[in-house]
Amino acid sequence: MLSRKAKRIQRQEQDPPVTPTEPAAAQAPGNWGQQGTRAWLADLASASCWTAIAGGLLVSQGGIWTHVNSGDLHAATLPWFEYVASTFLQDGRPPLWQPYMMCGTPVLAFNHPAALYPPVLVLFALLRPWAALQALYAFHILVLTWAMTTYLRHHGVGRFAAGMASVLAVTAVFRSVMLAGTDHPTVLGAAAWSPAMLLCWERALPKGEPAWVGGLGLATAAQWLAGYPDFSMDVPVLLGAMALVSGEATLHRRVGTLVAGLALGGALAAVQLLPLAEAVAESLRVDPDFPWKTFQSFFAIASPADLLDTLRFRFGTAGLVLALAGLWPLTRQRVAWLIALVWSTFALNLPFRLLYLLPPYSGVRFPFGWHTTSGVFLGILAALGLTTLWRSSWRAARLLGWPLCLAAAGHGLYAIWQAPVSLPPFRPQGPFWRAPDLALAASRAAELRQFVDGHVRVLSERETTSGSTIRHRIPAPNGHDPTLGPRRIIELLQQTKLFDPLGMYRGRDWHGLAKEPNIGALLGVGIVVVPSEKASSLVSAGFAPVGSVTPGDVVLRRPEIPRVRIVHHAAEAEGEDGTLAAVVAHAHEAERVAVVEARALQPPLHDPAPDADEEARIVLYEPERVEIVAAVAAPALLVLTDTFYPGWRATVDGVPVAILRADHAFRGIRLEPGRHRVVFRYAPDSVWYGALLTFLATLVLLATLTWTTWRRWRQGTTQSLDYLH
Repeated sequence: MLSRKAKRIQRQEQDPPVTPTEPAAAQAPGNWGQQGTRAWLADLASASCWTAIAGGLLVSQGGIWTHVNSGDLHAATLPWFEYVASTFLQDGRPPLWQPYMMCGTPVLAFNHPAALYPPVLVLFALLRPWAALQALYAFHILVLTWAMTTYLRHHGVGRFAAGMASVLAVTAVFRSVMLAGTDHPTVLGAAAWSPAMLLCWERALPKGEPAWVGGLGLATAAQWLAGYPDFSMDVPVLLGAMALVSGEATLHRRVGTLVAGLALGGALAAVQLLPLAEAVAESLRVDPDFPWKTFQSFFAIASPADLLDTLRFRFGTAGLVLALAGLWPLTRQRVAWLIALVWSTFALNLPFRLLYLLPPYSGVRFPFGWHTTSGVFLGILAALGLTTLWRSSWRAARLLGWPLCLAAAGHGLYAIWQAPVSLPPFRPQGPFWRAPDLALAASRAAELRQFVDGHVRVLSERETTSGSTIRHRIPAPNGHDPTLGPRRIIELLQQTKLFDPLGMYRGRDWHGLAKEPNIGALLGVGIVVVPSEKASSLVSAGFAPVGSVTPGDVVLRRPEIPRVRIVHHAAEAEGEDGTLAAVVAHAHEAERVAVVEARALQPPLHDPAPDADEEARIVLYEPERVEIVAAVAAPALLVLTDTFYPGWRATVDGVPVAILRADHAFRGIRLEPGRHRVVFRYAPDSVWYGALLTFLATLVLLATLTWTTWRRWRQGTTQSLDYLH
């Protein structure tokens, strides 16, 4: 009697299926075979289970919210998410410019807002901030786990082992250098798309299907838009290294497919990448004297003991043992993964750190991308090692696989569970490492409004560190960690010690502002809010107490330079250093003298008659549009103390005019005698050309999907006709 299984095999041999399939080849490492919808859904179900476990562990500790690794989450990330979501939802427009921080900055150029990233826009438009943030973390864990599961399944790894690998990859995010991944959703957001890029690239290699090249482009664009650009600079290097040694397809196809997908992704994200490149050129990133190398040194491996401690902290001993087991047998594909793991681990050690002599890497402050991405490749090797043990002919190896698997998964899940309460190794104390009282911040914002008249800017440590400058639209000359802040605004802030390269703004003594109050006035500072014990130096510099706000902070007032003014005297200076020195020298007479570049004003300005009646007032002030009514009696310079920046255009009585750089960092317009209406409008070419490139890339993407769909339909029709004949 034949067994039921033997009968089934015999029946399959006698009656082959109508459509030829290769189930064995589909599961062989490096051979993708046919991808069915059922398999994708099974991968999604498995990934959803692991995501539910990880999300539940995070929420059980209160979620990512209360205990923070720095002030970035509540001061430089969540307020931006809320701002861009509300701008899209309420105003129905993309936020291009914000006038509330750093005297005004572009929005698309910054990484914190993730202004065009759909998950941020949808979640923060529909949910309250706490729920939206937890959902954003869960979404990215799901994206990472689903891509890892699908990728590893086609390399002969089961779904359970792939889930363990995904846990290790998530652990690498939460236990990256300085623990930045614990409360930086942009870090997890960018890391989550790395496995999808790897999946789409390798999936496109066997037959060069355009749809999978398009998938690589989509994943690359999502990584750019997610908010942390380091990953989009680092992952292509790792994939490029893999392409040189991987054994699948020819070298020409491996490299060509990768370049095509990455280029398409860059084009899809061009609407944000072009403004980003523009912002880099206007920021401190181009300053060779700024201490980027000091920050980068935190990411180097100092010694073998440091390497071992770092890897064990991230992945646990069991994870490392499984990764070592995954190197056997040492195929070209495994060598490719090993190279990516080694490079991402030693990226800031020689010889890999030589890359940071070149732009754009030379301007990177905290290179989080390398070490955080390393978890993807270690997880891959660990999953392969576990699979090797489970399939070994040695019983001892099979028995060893389970405790190693449970230990590795347990280590990762414990790290995820601890993420909401994790703090840096030096265990700092105090309110800096806790979420601000957002209810208090809202009440303070309402109280502050009674002191803020006109267009005065406010300096307040509490408002800066709670995100109120963006969330409650409180204008400020500085801001928490504007990573690409306008360089010339920062140079003025440095004169008053109001710029912190880490963006912390805590424990400030305010002596710098007391020493240079005129620079503060030029920046528009009219209100300073400080604890009562820190007010004395400012009072001696001319700031007068005018009230208080909860919980007892003193509100100080000192006349600021009007946001818009008319001057008839210009001090000329050569170059950036020259104009900065001239502004400092003439700060005491800024109401009647403006600093301009040499030979910028031709012909020169003139004084009006003593009894001339002149005025300049703002009649409309919106983020991307400012309208001013001005009357001048002699050739004059109208100065608006908002950031001078590429993309701003101006008209006088409807006629386009050039915007001059005034007082080192602000906008100026030359006016002839008469009454005029001046309009400033932000319409950057970088956004326009970026949007055009994104549109064209979208057409290419749709064409690749259409072509692939049509070709598959045609192949299916041909096979059916062949069968009928």
